Amino acid sequence: MNLRESIKRILRENDYSPAGKEVRPNKIVVHKSNPMFRDKILQDGLKVKAGECYKIYVGYGTKCKPAIFATNSTNKRAWFDSTYDDDVWEINTEMIPDVKWFKDRHYESRSKHIVTFQDIPIEAISLKYKGSGSGDAETWDKKSPNLYESIRRILREESKPIPMIRRRIPYDELEREFSESLDMSSNMLRNTNKDDGSIMSLNRFIDVTISILMDGIHYELYSTMPEDSQWYDEVIESLKDYYKDRIKSRYKKLVSNT
Repeated sequence: MNLRESIKRILRENDYSPAGKEVRPNKIVVHKSNPMFRDKILQDGLKVKAGECYKIYVGYGTKCKPAIFATNSTNKRAWFDSTYDDDVWEINTEMIPDVKWFKDRHYESRSKHIVTFQDIPIEAISLKYKGSGSGDAETWDKKSPNLYESIRRILREESKPIPMIRRRIPYDELEREFSESLDMSSNMLRNTNKDDGSIMSLNRFIDVTISILMDGIHYELYSTMPEDSQWYDEVIESLKDYYKDRIKSRYKKLVSNT
């Protein structure tokens, strides 16, 4: 097996990871779970796993790295909302100094959501609120759909490459890559015009910008997409559709200044 095939095999074998940069947690972090798991948690502590919502969010067919999700805040408004009346567990991180925590890259940078890939012993957790597990309409936040509708929406979006990308690449990172790509293609347009007086067409400018963008995000996509999935062309077309107005706006400004 040559080096190229070895690298591709290793990338395929790697589990999808929701980890962003490593963070130092507060003394107390909060984990929420359905009451059906209460007795098991009280017996064994929190065990890493690839839960159903996690797998749905990432996309079926992708092997997920078992994890425990939490919120690095005791402020209720920062907690994850499943739209069910969940149990609330407090984790004392000072009792588990060897456990490493990372930003949950599914969320934007200012969120408090974090993740670990290590089990949490029962000694370090305490049940602060016993949920009912209720999903009755009168108990739901009126601004939030119920869990069933949330799952249906996520499944519908999974076929759209932009949400697919955002589940694998933090939004801030995608925007930064796009901004840098647009600047690079803009410089290419200016230089082309300066060299021979020709002006790059709009369609060509869009193609170049998206091609540069794909170079920047290709590794993270390739290493987390299901093997044998035909995603590349679809992602390219959706990126073009998503960013075309901003690319056109830049193009018009550049052409008007030539």
